[in-house]
Amino acid sequence: MTAATKDIKSDQLDTPDAVYPRFLTFPVEANTTIFAGTMVATNAAGNAVPATASSALRIWGRCERTVTQGAGDGVTSPPFLVHSGAFYLNNGAGLQAIAAGDVGKYCFAVDDNTVGISDAAGTLPLAGVILAIGLTGEETGKIAVGLGMASPYQGNPLLASSSTAFRARNIAAAGNVASLAAFTVAGNDGVTNVANDVIILAEQTLPAQNGPYVVGTVALGVAPLTRPDWWPTGATLPTGLAISIGGEGTVFKNTRWRAMLAAATFLVGTTDPKLYPDEVNGVTALVAGTFTIATVPLFSANSQVALTRKIANTSTLTVGGYHPTVGGANGITAGVRGAAAAIVEATVGAGTINVADISTLHWTVINQA
Repeated sequence: MTAATKDIKSDQLDTPDAVYPRFLTFPVEANTTIFAGTMVATNAAGNAVPATASSALRIWGRCERTVTQGAGDGVTSPPFLVHSGAFYLNNGAGLQAIAAGDVGKYCFAVDDNTVGISDAAGTLPLAGVILAIGLTGEETGKIAVGLGMASPYQGNPLLASSSTAFRARNIAAAGNVASLAAFTVAGNDGVTNVANDVIILAEQTLPAQNGPYVVGTVALGVAPLTRPDWWPTGATLPTGLAISIGGEGTVFKNTRWRAMLAAATFLVGTTDPKLYPDEVNGVTALVAGTFTIATVPLFSANSQVALTRKIANTSTLTVGGYHPTVGGANGITAGVRGAAAAIVEATVGAGTINVADISTLHWTVINQA
């Protein structure tokens, strides 16, 4: 479908009641027309605009009467009215088509009167929860949606889940995933992904892209990535969310990743969740009394490294112990693989490395916000 160019008819699901507020009002964005029957969103300035394919928008409900705003933002007269509730909207086409098995999932705004099943790699705003697919009359094939932030069907509608623990199969390959639309499924921490796997991106050049994704249909070794319905683009999530990795992977198997940002909430697709593993472990041998942990873990702003000797050598000079130090200073550099590092030294005393020590050490990186 295409965006509306005139008023449209979007029937309400069932009969209205007075339990929830029926009408909301917002100032309208300058030089904007919103047609009756279409989905209404607010932009970053808090002004009402038609729903479009922009993950920066928040959708509230259905426009009750057409409004055309002039050159300045502001409240219209009579007041611009947004009707909260559940309404029938057009079904997306192709990969965006919503099927009967999708009832209960989130859907996303393709335009101001059409919803689809995917957030299109983080580019579409959350519309609401799919409640039904029309089977009779004018509603045949249309999608009944509890719209956005005003929807009583979602409790807190932009909170994707009240749970704080989720699961993924593995971490994506080290480095930046250049295309969410064509993700390379092989070699991701030793795992070759298949359709419907959940993976974690944690090292994106655009940090707001970090987080979990569902792997789509695989073709010629690549697949599109979309956000899972429990972490949808546009949703406001609480801090402290955790995602557990299963028993697969070369480095990050059996790790748990937490959102460590300091703010009280974050907006998926807009804010960096600051995902780091709680702990990462490894075993490394000293070379001339030192080694660098660089290519394996990710370090948060407040990381610690715990060290335990696994295999000792004949040197007895390491009286100062083993430390992640550089001449006595903290030797941990925060960041992702390729940028993060911790230099471990066997010390004779302050600032002096025991180059004769070639012991093998267990190490554990502990990340904190």
